[in-house]
Amino acid sequence: MAENPFVTNGYSGPEYFCDRVEETKTLNKKNIMKQILLFYVVLPLFQLVGY
Repeated sequence: MAENPFVTNGYSGPEYFCDRVEETKTLNKKNIMKQILLFYVVLPLFQLVGY
């Protein structure tokens, strides 16, 4: 079976991401905001309703 040459998960450094520093910062900020939303808003709501 052939191995996939493309990055499909995570960040493998600028050599795989065209050294797009600003775009990487934006993506990282979005990921952090999603984690904050999940842990401080969604999960407590689920606990509140007993889910």
